[in-house]
Amino acid sequence: LFMKLADLMEEYGNLPDDSPFTPVEMLASLMKENGLKQTDMVGIFGTQRKVSEVLRGQREITEEEAKSLAERFKMKIEAFI
Repeated sequence: LFMKLADLMEEYGNLPDDSPFTPVEMLASLMKENGLKQTDMVGIFGTQRKVSEVLRGQREITEEEAKSLAERFKMKIEAFI
């Protein structure tokens, strides 16, 4: 189901406003789908602690981080904001 949603988002180049995923859920799902660990995301967030805080909902994804995530996962930045 997630892959179907990702394919549709890529095809239309946009995340629907009524998406069932929050930015953190989207990130966690993409990390799981791609076999990524928190340490793999340090290049985007700067430290593993920041990655952990984002994934626990203790810290929001910044615009710059969202831009980097969008590039890495070939998605629109809106998926992470």
